Amino acid sequence: MATTKKALAIQKQKRVTFIQTWIEALRSGTYKQGRGSLAEENPETGVMEYCCLGVACDLATKQGILQKLPQKKGDRLEFGKKGDTHTSFLPRALRNFLGFTSASGELFVKRVSMSAMYGKKKKTYYSVDTTLARLNDDGETFKEIAKRIENAAKPSSQAGLFNEGAL
Repeated sequence: MATTKKALAIQKQKRVTFIQTWIEALRSGTYKQGRGSLAEENPETGVMEYCCLGVACDLATKQGILQKLPQKKGDRLEFGKKGDTHTSFLPRALRNFLGFTSASGELFVKRVSMSAMYGKKKKTYYSVDTTLARLNDDGETFKEIAKRIENAAKPSSQAGLFNEGAL
């Protein structure tokens, strides 16, 4: 069955609304920031800690996009759907919903290959500059990451976080 323009527009609006909610959640202070997994209980404090991508997963479970799998005490939270669950990266269902280019939230820098400039066609190559997961694990705050996501969502952005036409 062919997807109608109206259905695509509705899906796009849901995506934009989700991303805005995610950005607000990262800025809110509601989630305690952790490192190394989507979400994990801190054994010393008993507090659940989230990666920036884990915050997106938690919000997605609240909206029925993903499921949060049962966890044994001390284990990392596992998010996804049957056959596609993860503890460290975005499950395919959420990655597709968000229109992400990767499971770790890759941010690209646009670069032109010098060797390609000598031919008739000039090709543009992209190389990974960093990922949201790496920024999170390297100590960038949720507020700083929220700003990066917000900037990547702008129509003029060349960050490469979202697939072309996703927003």
